Amino acid sequence: MASDTTTRELNAAKISALLNGRYHADREAFLDGWHRWFMFAVILLGASALVETLPSSARILASVLTAALGAIDLVFSLSVRARAHSYLREAYFEIAASLKAGSMNSTKAEAQMLRLAAKEEPIYCALHAHAENWATRAVIGLDKPLPCRIPFWKNFLRNICRFSGSNFSTVG
Repeated sequence: MASDTTTRELNAAKISALLNGRYHADREAFLDGWHRWFMFAVILLGASALVETLPSSARILASVLTAALGAIDLVFSLSVRARAHSYLREAYFEIAASLKAGSMNSTKAEAQMLRLAAKEEPIYCALHAHAENWATRAVIGLDKPLPCRIPFWKNFLRNICRFSGSNFSTVG
């Protein structure tokens, strides 16, 4: 039977892997979703800008919106960033699966997660706290208090603002 220390270390590694997997899944979905909507709007507005039956002010507005949405998508690299999060999501869930299967110990898992963390952009703190709550519940269950308290408005904006100075921990 595993010691309490080994079980705690294994649970901590599982939570960390699942937390990061969920975090990157949420970022990927957010970025990819907005990329798709922006591209849909660019196509629709670009086509409407060419329709002669529309008033000239509507065609000008459609042209401006087409350029603005296309520029936002290009400058912020929404699809490229979504693919990066896809890669990281897959890597973290692979680590979680290896931990679950018993083919990886917590020390090796932590080392692999540190290597992956070096490839990540700065985190969105409210999203990270949201993912930590989810991962804790997934590993330990519903009876343990959540590790993070996230105000509604910060949770709502978790994929938009980094909230770098915020502390969401319910501990101390």
